[in-house]
Amino acid sequence: TFASVNGNKINYTYTIKSADIGALRIASITGSVYNSAGKQINFGTVQSQTTSIPEVVGGTISAQVALTPTATETTPTPIVTEAVVTPTPVTTPVIEEKIYVGPELSSANLGRYVELETNILDLENITLADGTHPLTDWRVFKQEENGTWLILSSYLPQSKLPANTGLNNSIEPYCFKNTSSRTALLNGLTSSNWKDLIYENSNLYNNDGVIVKGAVTLQQWVDSWNLNPGFTTLTISSNGKVNNSYSVTLTGNITDNTLYFPYRDAISSCRGYWLATISTQHSNNIWYAMNYNSVLRILDYPYTSKYTQDLSVRPTVFIPNID
Repeated sequence: TFASVNGNKINYTYTIKSADIGALRIASITGSVYNSAGKQINFGTVQSQTTSIPEVVGGTISAQVALTPTATETTPTPIVTEAVVTPTPVTTPVIEEKIYVGPELSSANLGRYVELETNILDLENITLADGTHPLTDWRVFKQEENGTWLILSSYLPQSKLPANTGLNNSIEPYCFKNTSSRTALLNGLTSSNWKDLIYENSNLYNNDGVIVKGAVTLQQWVDSWNLNPGFTTLTISSNGKVNNSYSVTLTGNITDNTLYFPYRDAISSCRGYWLATISTQHSNNIWYAMNYNSVLRILDYPYTSKYTQDLSVRPTVFIPNID
């Protein structure tokens, strides 16, 4: 911008705006600018230069210009003016390691860690199948129109079992059972007393729309699983079978996925976790997810079997959408 001419001198200002294409036509220019991608463009002293810089957001340049004289004018004395580019905030998507409960939860990614400010898992001393430590107690498991279901990132320690759920500790530190009846086991997994898990977060604990259970259902598990490209597609038929079977070995691109199977083998002798769905065809059976000896499976199995006495729980929390 040539604001004015004062004798043989030009009062000169040059401003580069964010997200514009800056075309510099100056006799000589030194300095540097940078764009939103972090690319820096350096200028050396040249006689003439035209440079296009996309999305310039900051930097400092010094430009030297001169006015071409007419017949009645003397040759102008070049002056140097400095143009300082004021950085403009650039909206760039930020991938956070974890998110907090709030309006952003409704757009959270599947498997993303969510901070509920609970103190359930010893996070630093847990190593998942992919070699990482869980960032928080909870992860996004399934989203619905009116809210989001979260699941515990690992197996529940026995010391954190809420009172009066109807479940009993097994001999292993992460395992739970109820051998009195299948109904008693299911009632234990769906008891309203599981809400005591989140008592430390009074806002959620006192919110009637927040639901806490001891396990997700088979339908929730399958619905969540099927959202992952490259995973074995699962279908629950009217007779209660999954992919026409009562035992389904999971395959596909699941090597580093720890949302559904935090481990690839038994951990402290626990080889899986309960699902809150009873068999429709077998009177003593209930569904569970198994990780044992690198085999990942969901299956319908007798609740009193010696193999189902080595199962843990992964509680689930429903958070209604927050405006």
